Amino acid sequence: MSNYTFTPHELRIGSVVNYIEDGDLFLLYTLDWQDLKWLTEQPDYFNQCHQPIPINPRLLVKMGLKECGETWHYLLDIQIECVNERVFRVYFRGHLIKWVEYVHELQNIVYELNGVWLELKVNE
Repeated sequence: MSNYTFTPHELRIGSVVNYIEDGDLFLLYTLDWQDLKWLTEQPDYFNQCHQPIPINPRLLVKMGLKECGETWHYLLDIQIECVNERVFRVYFRGHLIKWVEYVHELQNIVYELNGVWLELKVNE
């Protein structure tokens, strides 16, 4: 179980997280406006029911990144480099932007840099 605490400023409609209901973990849940309202109004309860999804190479490919050794590429400007099994570095046009661990963090960075939302197909 993760001790991660989501804040309303880091999630968007379309962010993908893990969802827990009655002790059962439902993987790869896509947030909608009602979830963001829930996070704003009841952050403690929301955080009991949701966990971030750690990035891994399989998920990077499912989000449309092209694998090239220990690096993944998105469009022409963004590269993701594996530091270890839990941490990845995001580069934009060759400049280090941020270290990330979770899918929603990568979704936010790519959106902020290119205006493109990285979708992770939840039913595949």
